[in-house]
Amino acid sequence: MPPKPMPWRTPSSWSSPACSPKPPGSRSRFSFPNHELSSRKSQAFEIDDEDSLPSEWLTHKTTSQSDKTAIKEALKASHLIPGVQLISRRSWRIH
Repeated sequence: MPPKPMPWRTPSSWSSPACSPKPPGSRSRFSFPNHELSSRKSQAFEIDDEDSLPSEWLTHKTTSQSDKTAIKEALKASHLIPGVQLISRRSWRIH
């Protein structure tokens, strides 16, 4: 026998007279016995052609970063690199 679907409940604060429930299509929070689901609105933008932006909207960076792949291989080959150490870790996955 398949389990029964969990009923959707609104938070108890929505039942107060000062805060009426939102229409079903605009709710952003749902409560369940073991967890709560919520969402929020946000805004973002996409730049279609960065080359066409005026210079006032550009920043210039010069960066350098460590070559982690080369460092790891050097450490595995017993090379000593000042300020770096090889650490062994264990990771877990749930299937």
